[in-house]
Order: sequence, then C-alpha cells, then structure tokens
Amino acid sequence: MCSKSFSILFSKSFKMLLIMVVVAILGSLFPVLTFASGPFKISVTNYGTISGQNISGIAAIKSQIDTVFQTLENDVNTKLPDTSGSDSYLRGMSDAGVIALKGLGVDYASDPDVFVVGVGAGAGVDVGNNSFSDLISGKVNANHFRGFGAQLSLMGGINLGIFPLPTMGIFDPKKLSLFMNVWKMSIPKLGSNLTGKLSNFGMHAQYKILGGMSFPFFFRWGGIDITTGLDVASMDLTYIQDLNKSTQQTITVTSIPGLSTNPQLTATYAGQVKAGAKVSEWTVPIEVSSNVQLLYFLTFFGGLGMDLNGGKSTANANVGGNVTAGDSTGYINGINATTTLDLGREGKPRSMNARWFAGTQLNFWLVKLYAQINHGIGQNTWGANLGLRVAY
Repeated sequence: MCSKSFSILFSKSFKMLLIMVVVAILGSLFPVLTFASGPFKISVTNYGTISGQNISGIAAIKSQIDTVFQTLENDVNTKLPDTSGSDSYLRGMSDAGVIALKGLGVDYASDPDVFVVGVGAGAGVDVGNNSFSDLISGKVNANHFRGFGAQLSLMGGINLGIFPLPTMGIFDPKKLSLFMNVWKMSIPKLGSNLTGKLSNFGMHAQYKILGGMSFPFFFRWGGIDITTGLDVASMDLTYIQDLNKSTQQTITVTSIPGLSTNPQLTATYAGQVKAGAKVSEWTVPIEVSSNVQLLYFLTFFGGLGMDLNGGKSTANANVGGNVTAGDSTGYINGINATTTLDLGREGKPRSMNARWFAGTQLNFWLVKLYAQINHGIGQNTWGANLGLRVAY
C-alpha cells in the first residue's frame, strides 16, 4: 500500500514537472491563444489605391482591408503570449517564478543528524482556467496559461546539533538546521529557439518546535518544523520565432470604374518575433511542516506556508520583418503597414500569498529521491519539483 501511494504521488509529481519543464524550457515557452487582440499589432499607414482611387476615401473598402489585417494579426498572435489583460502575462510570469523556487533549498523529509546535500529541478505555472486534474492528465488548454517559471538549484544543509552550543532560554540551537542553495546557468541551445539565463540563491533556517517519535524501522514521525529564509532568483528568457503568415479575402467593390470583378486581397507578414520576459524577484517563506516515515524506505511530508514576495517582470519584445498587401490583378496598390509587439510594461508577483505543499521521498540509506507539489491557496499557481539528496 505504501509503495503504491509513493508510486502514485511520485508519478503525478514527475508528470506535472515534466509537462511544465517541457513547455516552459524546451521551446514552447508561451501559451497558444486565438483572440481578437494580442501583443502583435498591425497599423495601416497608407490604404493605397484601387483602380487609381484613394481607398482612404472609400469607407466600405477601407473597412474590408482593416478586416484582412485584423485576421492576419490574429494568426500571428496564436504564436505569442496571452496579453489579453493589462500586464497579465508579466504578472503570471512573476507568480510562476515564485512558486517554481519552493522546495528547492530546504529538506522537509530527511531530518538529517549531520548534513544534507542535493540537487533539484522546479517548475511553476499560472494555469489560468485549467484545473489541477487537467494539468496532471496532460489535457491542458494551453491558451489559458498565463505564465511559466523554472529553476534548478544545488543545496546543502547542516544540523547545528553536531556542535556543543549552549541553550539560550527557550532557544536550543541543537534543534536548528541551516540551508543554502545556489545556481546560475545559461540555457543550452539544444536545437531550440529559446535563449536565456537562470539564477537563484537562498538561505533558510529550520527549527524543530516539537520533537517527533519513532519505532525503529517501522515508523518515525519527524515532529513539527518551522522554516523561514530568503530566496532571490532571476529568469531572463527570450523565445525567437521566424513567422510567415498570410491571409486572403475577397474585396467586394461597387461603383468602381474599370473593375468588373471583386479582387482577392492577400496580406502577408514575414519576419522574426522575439518574445519573453526578464524576471527578478525575492521571496521570504514562513512554513510549518511535518513528515512521517514508514518502513524506513518511504517518507511523506507536507505543510503550509506564507510567502512575502517582491520583484518585477519586464518584457523582452522585438518584432522585425515586413507586412505586404496586394492583389494579383494589380487593381489594389500602395498599401503600407507597420508592426509593433507589446507584452506589457511591468508585472509584479503577489506581495503575499498562502500555499500548501506535499510530497514523498524514497529512502535508500543515505540517498534520497523526492517529489513535491506546491499550490497557491485561492490562486491559479501550481509548482512541482524533483530532486536527489544525500543525507546523514
């Protein structure tokens, strides 16, 4: 029964993390959404002429040309982030970045007597209107995602109980463990169009406010721990796409001298779009956690946390290339248009959020393999991380 429970939770955590990391890191960084407005905009600067007449003075034809460019805008925006709300994309990136860090720099399960070292990978996502069951099953609607975050980290910790430190009032340093985590990297190309950098640094203290109990090998309760500290992290991500989108529409004309048929107007955008975000943030957690070990090999852990957050996200946005429009008959000429890309100006994480976390760990003497799920209470943010640790 225990091994089955571990298998289920580990499988779900791994599947959740894999979905997030593949989407967020290996090239599909941004949600796909078809909508009437988005970050990519086309502005017509000259409507040109039709059969020698200025189109700007012919409202019926001008509106049809606007419709063609609106359709082209929509087609391009299906490849870009959801910015349908003011700065929603950048805010989602900030919130997802915060929850991606949780659990990477602290050990909730091992209760080491001396030390712990390890490595972990975490990912976070603002799932929008998707449910947790959708995320676990893989049946997610990507156009509802609002942001992604990912981090890797090396961590180490030490139990101060190995030192002959005196008790100071109600504070017993032998019940205190200190942790540190750090990572900095450039994202490897791996044939992807994603470029960027990740970094994080954290320091945490964990104090056992209530001791546990154990029955050797069969059962161990780890008591209750309080953990706090500081995490500082950054993500600088840019996804580059070469796009070539076209749309065609029949332009209905009436009372235009020299025209016997309705021309087919084709509008094309061909160029390179660079979209991403630069995220820098800090977070101070205050957590209460506990763990239970069964038959030595299996540990369950979980807890509640409150985070104080700060920082911001700014957009990495650039668009190049050209928009062209015309018809094969040559009736329509001289249409000119420009393009812009607006991912918002600035987004900040929630200044305070509550969350729960739960996980499981498989113990092979000193080697520990763990999986953890995090969720922002009353929010759409989910996170998962996996890692390998050595604890003694």
